[in-house]
Amino acid sequence: MQTFMRLIAMNIACSCWLTWAVADDGTAYFEQHIRPVLVEHCYECHSNGAGKAEGGLRLDTQSSMLEGGDSGPSLVPGMPAESMIMDALNYESVEMPPSGKLDAATIAKFENWISSGAADPRTEDSGMPKKPSIDWEQAENYWAFQPADDVRVPTVENAWATSPLDQFIYARLAEEDLSPAPEASRSTWLRRVSFDLIGLPPTPQQLDDFLSDPRDDAYELVVDRLLRSPHYGERWGRHWLDLARYADTNGADENHKYPESWRYRDYVVEAFNSDTPYDRFIHEQLAGDLLPARSEAERRKLLTATGFLVIGPKMLAEQDKDKLVADIVDEQLDTVGKVFLGLTLGCARCHDHKFDPITAADYYALAGIFHSTQTMEHLDHVSQWSERVLPDAVSAQLLNDFEQHFAQQQAEVQALRIQARQQEKLVLAERLKSLWMSRLAIDDESLDSSIADDESNVSLRLVLDSEALTPWVQLSQLPESEFAKAVEERFDPNTNAESNQTESATKDWVFNVIGQRPPETALELIDVVVAALSQRWLALATELGENEKADKKIQTAERMLFGKDAPLDVTREPGQFLPSNVREELAARVKQFKELEKQRPSVAKAMAVDEAKQVKLVAVHVRGNHLQFAGDPLPRRVPKILSEQHIGQLPSPAFPEGGSGRLQFAQWLTHPDHPLTARVMVNRIWQGHFGEGLVASPSNFGLRGDLPSHPQLLDWLAAEFQRQGWSIKAMHRMIVLSSTYRMAWINNPESEEIDPENRLLWRQNRRRLEAEPIRDALLAIGGRLDHEIGGAWEAASGKYVDSGASWSDLDSPRRTLHLPINRAALDDFFSTFDYVDPAASLEKRPATIVPHQTLFLMNHPLSMHAGWALAQRVTSATQSPVDRVRMAYANVYGRYPNDDEIRRAREFIEQAETPSLWTRGALVNVAGTSDNGPNSDDKFQDAEVDAWVRYCRSLLLANEFLYID
Repeated sequence: MQTFMRLIAMNIACSCWLTWAVADDGTAYFEQHIRPVLVEHCYECHSNGAGKAEGGLRLDTQSSMLEGGDSGPSLVPGMPAESMIMDALNYESVEMPPSGKLDAATIAKFENWISSGAADPRTEDSGMPKKPSIDWEQAENYWAFQPADDVRVPTVENAWATSPLDQFIYARLAEEDLSPAPEASRSTWLRRVSFDLIGLPPTPQQLDDFLSDPRDDAYELVVDRLLRSPHYGERWGRHWLDLARYADTNGADENHKYPESWRYRDYVVEAFNSDTPYDRFIHEQLAGDLLPARSEAERRKLLTATGFLVIGPKMLAEQDKDKLVADIVDEQLDTVGKVFLGLTLGCARCHDHKFDPITAADYYALAGIFHSTQTMEHLDHVSQWSERVLPDAVSAQLLNDFEQHFAQQQAEVQALRIQARQQEKLVLAERLKSLWMSRLAIDDESLDSSIADDESNVSLRLVLDSEALTPWVQLSQLPESEFAKAVEERFDPNTNAESNQTESATKDWVFNVIGQRPPETALELIDVVVAALSQRWLALATELGENEKADKKIQTAERMLFGKDAPLDVTREPGQFLPSNVREELAARVKQFKELEKQRPSVAKAMAVDEAKQVKLVAVHVRGNHLQFAGDPLPRRVPKILSEQHIGQLPSPAFPEGGSGRLQFAQWLTHPDHPLTARVMVNRIWQGHFGEGLVASPSNFGLRGDLPSHPQLLDWLAAEFQRQGWSIKAMHRMIVLSSTYRMAWINNPESEEIDPENRLLWRQNRRRLEAEPIRDALLAIGGRLDHEIGGAWEAASGKYVDSGASWSDLDSPRRTLHLPINRAALDDFFSTFDYVDPAASLEKRPATIVPHQTLFLMNHPLSMHAGWALAQRVTSATQSPVDRVRMAYANVYGRYPNDDEIRRAREFIEQAETPSLWTRGALVNVAGTSDNGPNSDDKFQDAEVDAWVRYCRSLLLANEFLYID
């Protein structure tokens, strides 16, 4: 037990020094989500530019917000609950803005901003946003906006450098008198490359095969095997889904489920597995619907790919629909800019970019592309995102046959319903005539002899006066040939206007119910009269007021007029006046028709965009306000800094007059001379293998981003990427087979003093696994991992059930990639291991290291089961304690233990106590089936087995399981 607790303590203590932070300093978040709201709703009364500081409060600079106004500081970074601005936004003290409370999503963004430190680039002199002066010459000379150089590989006379990549690294190390770390052991490299390429640990068999393989190309064979694995697409597809802000709900206000989102996820996985060239990958996601398809299957894939533009969060209940569209386009532009260009284009929505050479005119010129794209199916009260039917000849024929049969059955049922309605009207006609003849017979005695109220009785008679029933009596007796003309004369508004005022006033309540179209037949007139009588009755009942006498008169009269079997009986059943045989046939046919509706063949759909009905150009919005424009709509174009004006080799696209221009924009992004696209992607691939990109801000290559640590290597990789046909797998192979990648993670005080952050790569970086590979590894070690690839989740399969607040079923054996992501309610497992808000493109997972992560794993059923299952496997496989420890290490750490580790393990087992009630109870509660855990305490009566269970669980709680070296 002491060893067990020592392992936990070591995990907690050792983790404290190792932490990474998101590369973004928070400025982009402020510019995109916070500043626009302050400008639109606050600056008018609280800014230097407006000449106002009501309550002594200014909100136009960072220092003024921290200082606050008459009531004290308005902002406390890192502490939303202590920040008065949150009280004001939540209408808990003062109510700001006074024009109306902001929506919940916007308020949540302020809370997130303050929680993350309230990054704010505004200085004391900022006041209202001012147009920055862009130094175009300086911008043109900035490295990111220059075409990649034709780099020569440096000459290095050292056997360590086995590839051009290594030569760049070694040459840079030599400049700083640094030496590369020794090569990692085979087992360390195998675990590293397995997690990097497929997100799963190597199996003990794969470990043994590699360790015993004497061939010179043993490393190459491992890499080729991993790249062929369908799990490669799952691992690197997950990286891309982070960038694409993938989720299975829209988040924001309504948080509706995206039932077809999985199709885009599966498209991404398949694209990586098939090594779709990256330039083609971009074309498909931005304009797949505009590309030619050679087959029905390819058309389905291309439509699905455009889900990239639809999958983002949306305020579906936003009632200002122009604002909704503007927000959606902004989200698309911001994502496209970060993902493909490494530029924060969204910062130019309200004003020229504060740091980069991107103007507001650049932003709105690009916005015309996406305003000319249909992303929403409709913009009703609760808007609906676009879904397109996927072509399928077989399904289409089945649906067509069904629709024809359905239309025939619908017509037959409708004919029976019309017959029933006609019959009802005939009966009503007779009742109306009877009512007309007996209207004067309704006197005080027939209502309530104990009540005398002449005024009420007079009012009641008015319901049935001649003005109410005269239209029916007079018009229903006319020949059919004269009916239409008589109706037109009687119900013509102009004719009524010429009548005397008294007559018009008594008729208005009858005429008003006619609507836009007068009745064409006597039977249609019945509906008008019944509706008029009902309306008249409601008005008079209101006039009588609330008193006991009036209530009795109203109830009595209502029964006489509208109750069961009364002249205007409204309780009758449909078809009540039909002959019994016809009524039974109608009931049977209606039932059959409802059943038929349920049998409609399902049609596969995907979240996908389409071309808008017309091209919509956009003018610059003043301060991002979609209701205030500056100048005329702008023609679509690319940002000025990326046009041939500054990069002569990169021609600007010619946008078509009759289309959105998405395809032309995508083709421009992948032009061989584009300075950003290839650089951005190879940097992301590099980051996936070293934990840090050559540019440490992978979605910001702008002036506020990080400079590349190895600019020549970055350019060489970008050029090589294109030379190899934009093959992502080829880049993987080059990187993971390099000596640079094969270095060990070691401590070297001298090297650390020169390069403490390892930016020059004198050793490999140690990295903590993300939430997905942690969970997947636990499933694999526990023997429960389901290797099925793709597909939608179905409640009937038992794999996952929609449970309301959160749909994640962590007990599912499916890989974590396939668990749904609920933007409004992430499962604790995800949030504990830094799966952050998927509402925005995520360039890099943060990796916080906190004690509660270990405590979480200690008590989570998933790790409990993995420890139990592993113990069962090793104890049933061999009686040798040494072999058991070796098996456990091979499964959990992907290596074999040394002698000291074996000795300590045996000491732990030998000193283990008898099974505690807590241990047995906790494990029994993991699951109640033989597949998932023990069925009873009997399996835990053996102290030896219980000791091995606790030992295997302790291995899962150590740092070595959570990290790759």
